[in-house]
Amino acid sequence: MIADAHLDLGLDLLRCHRKGQTHILREYYIPHWRAADVGLIVAAIYLSTQDREEDYRREALAQIGALQRELEEVQDEAVLCTTGAQLAQARARRQTALLLSLEGAEPIGADPGTLEEFYEKGVRLLGLCWSRENRAGFGGGYEPNGTTDACGLKPLGKELVRRAGRLGMLVDVSHLNDGGCADVADLSRRPFFASHSNARALRPMDRNLSDRTIAAIAASDGMVGVNGYSGLVAPTPEEATVAALADHTDYLR
Repeated sequence: MIADAHLDLGLDLLRCHRKGQTHILREYYIPHWRAADVGLIVAAIYLSTQDREEDYRREALAQIGALQRELEEVQDEAVLCTTGAQLAQARARRQTALLLSLEGAEPIGADPGTLEEFYEKGVRLLGLCWSRENRAGFGGGYEPNGTTDACGLKPLGKELVRRAGRLGMLVDVSHLNDGGCADVADLSRRPFFASHSNARALRPMDRNLSDRTIAAIAASDGMVGVNGYSGLVAPTPEEATVAALADHTDYLR
């Protein structure tokens, strides 16, 4: 099965709806997913840096609502899943399965109990940080400065890892700094993963994964989804070839 482990789907759908555009899944996404036999999409809820903190929760719920409205039109072809059994059923029916993920803990605010609210809304994957600092921890940036070990997860971030484990949510360490990744490895009692990251050894930058983090993910029985964004593959667009992306896949393996 082909899986796209990170797609900013909620953000795209909500922006289209606010412009008066509809039927986005049916007319645009579904044909591409079917043609490529994509069996699984991780639909990320991403909040831009322009959003005010008090708007994060509202915007996240609005993105989930936009996705749910679109899915009502394509029930035979795509379905939101919340359990492993539902994923297996979707595959058997040749539907594209979708999982909801938070890319950054901003919508949770200061109360870790809000994580349960998003769980009830269908969220099953939790990325603690985008590439910036928030209440949970520190993001790994796009510079090759190698200084991201300094700070680990904040108290809220550690509590969210524990709560996610109790709920059965998977923790995503893409965009998280090295210190935060080490804390996730120490605290997790379940597999954790990186949804869209490459190997720092091949493309040095904090946003990519260190060998230590790759080994920790493997030890947890987790996985890594490689990232096709050219800047994470190679230093220049000319060097960011399919072969270079395959090199990251081979290195991670």
